[in-house]
Amino acid sequence: MNATRSRTFNVNGGILPVSDAPSWLDFTAQAVTVLSGRFNTAPAHARAWMSETAAGWGAAPDPIEAAAIIVSELVTNAHKHTDSGRGLIALRMLVRRADRAVRIEVRDAGLPGGAPPALGAAATDAAALDEHGRGLFLVDALSDSWGAEPHAGWMSPQGVLSAGTTVWSHPTGLYAA
Repeated sequence: MNATRSRTFNVNGGILPVSDAPSWLDFTAQAVTVLSGRFNTAPAHARAWMSETAAGWGAAPDPIEAAAIIVSELVTNAHKHTDSGRGLIALRMLVRRADRAVRIEVRDAGLPGGAPPALGAAATDAAALDEHGRGLFLVDALSDSWGAEPHAGWMSPQGVLSAGTTVWSHPTGLYAA
């Protein structure tokens, strides 16, 4: 008697059948770095790492510059608005098998005390936008697509397992050779 086995993947703490597997399983190349969110230099280090990685994959210079802005904004948000400001921020880049498009992911350590993430009200007046509140507008303008996904299994600075968020972007025109 032959038993039929269903292939599954453990994703975000749950089990998904192959047919429901997320699209990131279709990526070929991958590069990962982990940054200390304790320092204000995390965005600069993330920009440099992303630029070097994309250039090494043969990406064109102009899209790399735009992607550097995206990475800077996402890492800054993780640094300022989550427990990653006292811990770690993970940055991952992937190349999609079908068309060589590059996907950038920034994974944070979640909110203090493990609170679920919530979207704040967007600033609408010019004074509020002078200094803050433009980051996700820039990410949206420079990306073919972007979004956020919750994840589990990240250690907070206090050693507590907490949920966090992975924010991802497909920067416009960023392709590996």
